[in-house]
Amino acid sequence: AVVSTQSTGGKSAVLKRLSGSSEVRDVIAPAFLNPTTSIEQIDHLGLRLMRLIYGHSPDVPLSKLRHQLYLKQCASGSVKPERLPPTEGAALQHARRVFTQLNEGVLLDTEETSLHGWIWVDNTGYTPVYSLDPMAPDVLESFISCQCVKGNC
Repeated sequence: AVVSTQSTGGKSAVLKRLSGSSEVRDVIAPAFLNPTTSIEQIDHLGLRLMRLIYGHSPDVPLSKLRHQLYLKQCASGSVKPERLPPTEGAALQHARRVFTQLNEGVLLDTEETSLHGWIWVDNTGYTPVYSLDPMAPDVLESFISCQCVKGNC
């Protein structure tokens, strides 16, 4: 699951908070349940929903929210990445996968099938795309090593 229970107060608390949101009930949920919703709209609403899940204004960019929460963790002396919101790229892919799963039957019956957030793997079917973001910034590559004794990694 994308939602870390430690950072949001638990899945039950998130569900309770979101079920009381008129924006979720009247705008976001209907869009996700409509197979004709554009992928751009799904992206926009998916990011808004992710910010609401983490209890912040839906207008604060997810990258800024992630950075603010990271700085707060640094100040507390305990950095736990699992308690941070996902990157924007991961949140977008998650929203696209949810949209596709909710509308799978309708989308698969259309001529213009586009399974957003999924890629075809030869002979095995579709698999999720977890993020379009790099795993780490390029500058960190020189600090990362596998501790391999072969030395040819």
